[in-house]
Amino acid sequence: MEKHILLAFALTFLALPSWAQLTDDFSDGDFTNNPPWSGDTGQFAVIGETLQLFDPSASGNSEAALYLSAPTSTDAATSWSFLIRQDFAPSAGNYARVYLASNSPQLAEGEGYYLRIGGISGADDALELYRQDGNSSTLLLAGTTGAVGTDPNQARVRISRSTAGEWSLEADYTGGEAYQLEGAAIDDTYPISTYFGWVCTYTATRSENFFLDDLSIGPLFEDTAPPSLLSAVAESPFSILLQFNEALSPATANLASNYSISDGQGSPASAEQLSDPAQVRLSLGSALQNGVPYTISATGIADANGNLSGVLSASFTFFNFEPAAFQDIIVSEFLPDPTPSVGLPEEEFIELYNRSSKAIDLSTLRLSNGGAPVPLPDAPLLPQSYITICSDEALNEFTQYGPAAGMSSLPALVNGGDDILLTNAQGDVIFAIAYTDGWYRDINRADGGYSLEIIELEGPYDCPGNWRASDATAGGTPGQPNSVMGSGADDAPPFALQAIPESTMEIRIRFNEVMDASSLASLEGYAISPSIPLLSALPQPGNTEVLLVLGEDLLPGQAYTLALGQSLKDCTGNALAPAELPLGIPSPPVPGDVVINEILFNPASGGSDFVELYNRSDKIIDLTGLLLQNTLKESGDTEGAVGGNLLIFPGNHLVLTEAPEDILSRYAVPAPALLFEADLPGLDDDEGNLTLVLGGITLDALDYTADWHYPLLDDEDGVSLERISTEAPSQSGGNWHSAASTAGFATPTAPNSQQFEQEAGAEPGIISLPRKRFSPDEDGFEDVLLIDYTADQPGYTLNAWVFDASGREVARLANNEILGSTGTFKWDGVAADGSRARLGVYILFAELFTPEGDTRREKIAFVLAGQLD
Repeated sequence: MEKHILLAFALTFLALPSWAQLTDDFSDGDFTNNPPWSGDTGQFAVIGETLQLFDPSASGNSEAALYLSAPTSTDAATSWSFLIRQDFAPSAGNYARVYLASNSPQLAEGEGYYLRIGGISGADDALELYRQDGNSSTLLLAGTTGAVGTDPNQARVRISRSTAGEWSLEADYTGGEAYQLEGAAIDDTYPISTYFGWVCTYTATRSENFFLDDLSIGPLFEDTAPPSLLSAVAESPFSILLQFNEALSPATANLASNYSISDGQGSPASAEQLSDPAQVRLSLGSALQNGVPYTISATGIADANGNLSGVLSASFTFFNFEPAAFQDIIVSEFLPDPTPSVGLPEEEFIELYNRSSKAIDLSTLRLSNGGAPVPLPDAPLLPQSYITICSDEALNEFTQYGPAAGMSSLPALVNGGDDILLTNAQGDVIFAIAYTDGWYRDINRADGGYSLEIIELEGPYDCPGNWRASDATAGGTPGQPNSVMGSGADDAPPFALQAIPESTMEIRIRFNEVMDASSLASLEGYAISPSIPLLSALPQPGNTEVLLVLGEDLLPGQAYTLALGQSLKDCTGNALAPAELPLGIPSPPVPGDVVINEILFNPASGGSDFVELYNRSDKIIDLTGLLLQNTLKESGDTEGAVGGNLLIFPGNHLVLTEAPEDILSRYAVPAPALLFEADLPGLDDDEGNLTLVLGGITLDALDYTADWHYPLLDDEDGVSLERISTEAPSQSGGNWHSAASTAGFATPTAPNSQQFEQEAGAEPGIISLPRKRFSPDEDGFEDVLLIDYTADQPGYTLNAWVFDASGREVARLANNEILGSTGTFKWDGVAADGSRARLGVYILFAELFTPEGDTRREKIAFVLAGQLD
């Protein structure tokens, strides 16, 4: 059975005599005096003028230790020498450690340096010098391999340490004094120590086979400095733990009248020196007050060598920690994307705020991002106070901004969105949010370097309208009041995006932002016409949708209107403006029901593409699963898709983009409810394709080119191509034109700036002009001359020119073009030499050839109008 022999009593320090060196050859036959050894004295004896382990009653595995006071310091170069002998070959259960320097009589638990003699295996056993850091040790140097692996083995050892912490190990394995250098190392971690000791680890068969002799240590460090008080910690309302820098004299440490506590406490009821002689516990007669700072004074305190202190003092604050309840602690700021930094450390952080009247120990709480909860650091958080939680590595940087605490494993936050959850040790939720990068409300600051700050500390919390990107020049305010505090939470009213039948008896309503759950659940906010009874309203996770359960079926082919009232509110309390949404059961589409109406394939720098669709049928069409393909691309982003339910109603537009916030920031969007986020294929700037496929049916396709833009544009970046007529073919270049400058160069969710209606009374013939005037000034009104054709037989070839009123050729529009059955081409008012044509009357002259060789000529007059300069 394993046996542990503990120290029988604490060392009583004596004032050191004035010797400069400690020696003991045990010739007096006594190891308890001159100098006095302490520890497991019953397991040792002096036999034949040698100190020997003598434990004849040992059984199993045992350990015994002796130590003595031998203070040393790097103030002077120090030397240790001794003769060590072991009458056995060392093993893992039988070896010795000689502690050269330790700060504790509990040698195995202290800090300092020791020499280990074997204990590996016979072939590898060596003298090894270690630094001990409490319960762990670090090898500094090792001597000759196998030199102490024999049975028996001995070594006369000399170890030296310079004032700079330079160690050398010398040994003579014959027991003589012909020392040979075994190794050297540098370590000055522990410059001062108090104890020397010998620890024997042994089994019953080796309980009398360890020997130590001829000990010499010098010079000894003579302690003349009085003790100092390092810290005072309130353990409870009635207990204070004092930590001194060295062992104290029990007579002065245990005298309660030597201590006084401020704020009316006075002297404690009692004082008790602990097993660590540098610690004293004070017991109080009256309780400490929560959150009050105290100062404790100690006078007449002597160390173990009799050095008497003056007045010592230390300050502390007592916290009567209470458990956190729901939302006592909130997350008030966090930085999920610290790159690139605009001033803050390039590290993630989470700021906590205590909105309660309690002092709370953070170590009782757990933090997670949806994964395994991680304990928070051991730190107090006082009422109405902030603290920044960061990684251990970033702690020094964040403490420059305010209170901070480090974690070895701070949960990583996802830039685009994540959960932040605070729980207690029992798993009860204290605080929870689920953020997205839309909470920044600033597309540029969402790219990194700026924190998300809460606006109102009293909530609501899981509400995007109460959060914003930091306004601080450094990018955030860790450990401080938020820069956006008091700026006002979101005050914009919410609006409904769509009402989509999930079935004939369920309607899903989508809103543009997070709504108040209680208002969503009230039937007061909904009405359907023609009337259908409502059974219940079920808010969906995230509170951006609600599911209405109906009392009767919606009828196929029946158009309904869903009215939404002001009782519906967003999460910050803004009421929804009364609105009506079209509603109905969708019908399957056929090709041409939904067409491409506008496309932005060359956005401004940093901008996003968009595609506008138009429902030119009389059906409600469900675009769920719509594929958007670029059939001209062979690799890369060749396809995007519409996720979730998405209805397009007759005569309605609908815009798809990967970045709705970007489109809203750059263009006038009169119907934001018709702007949706969706994946798009890559759309090249010069030319490309966009094909709409739904359920295997190709609804529309467009092979676009940048050449369709108005040639006199200064810059095509950020200018969309608009469809001129929803009825003309998508693949006709004459049916597309640049959006007007007066409309902001794009019209997402609005009628196209270049859209026109066919004029009545068009002339008969193959060639016709839908209107006989145009004004190419890019104001969105009659900017192009449209030229339609309808062939009465296949195979026509066309030449077309524009002449001015004097008969001079101005532009050639077609050169032996083979015509289809119908189509459109255009003139944008640009002459053949690239200049703008003058205002006036012009003639369109068309020459058509049949396959049989017949020629047909047509002339139509028109006006190029505009304002005179």
